[in-house]
Amino acid sequence: VPDDAAARFPAVVTAAEAPEHKARGRNVLVSKDQGKGMAAIRGWIVRYAQQHGHDHIAILDDDLTFQVAKDGKIPNASFEEQREAIEWMDETLNEVPLCALGVRFLEYDNDQPYVECCRGMQALGLDTRWAKGYGVNFDRNGVPPWFPMDDFHITLQTLTRGFPNRVSLKYRTCPAPANAPGGC
Repeated sequence: VPDDAAARFPAVVTAAEAPEHKARGRNVLVSKDQGKGMAAIRGWIVRYAQQHGHDHIAILDDDLTFQVAKDGKIPNASFEEQREAIEWMDETLNEVPLCALGVRFLEYDNDQPYVECCRGMQALGLDTRWAKGYGVNFDRNGVPPWFPMDDFHITLQTLTRGFPNRVSLKYRTCPAPANAPGGC
């Protein structure tokens, strides 16, 4: 991620990881829910953002490579294209309450810039005001803190409340293998 984006977006890390990140000049937050599972951590991030006046947030898994679809291929994104992807998320949250960057292995046969009402994961944007108003969060509505598919569940919470989500087909990510060392 570009340095200016890293300064804007804190990494949520364990207390043990914080000194290393700070030594590298990164903006970090330590969640009290570290070690409780991804649903708990993502839920804490949403509440933190709501309490601190952040209306739009991006929650990105830490093992993603940004990519951009162009000319029939999906190469790795430049730093400028990474900035564009984050800006797309922020702008999109003015229109829908939940958005995501597409995932490379879901190679949609579609030349549209995005699709709606579909699977979003690993790189999600959320309108925290909407989420608070509708009682939506990663760790609510029957989701145990250790639940490994909380990103799918928040999409279902959004859709069942009658709102679309949006997934970019231009801006995408390519994750490391599931449960790989150093992942979430």
